[in-house]
Amino acid sequence: MTRKLICQKCNKDTAVELCFDEDIDSQVYNCEHCGGRHVEVETGQLPGAPGVSRFRLDEDE
Repeated sequence: MTRKLICQKCNKDTAVELCFDEDIDSQVYNCEHCGGRHVEVETGQLPGAPGVSRFRLDEDE
């Protein structure tokens, strides 16, 4: 499933396909514009609401 998120490196809307990185046991995506790698840091869900994920820019890339 493709989602639209805002890149924390270039601040542009980017279409992303989330991928699971087994090495870090987390979801990741790369910006289609600048290639910035983002790593999922938190997942939450309120009762009756869709899940919410937070991402941070991977400074170790």
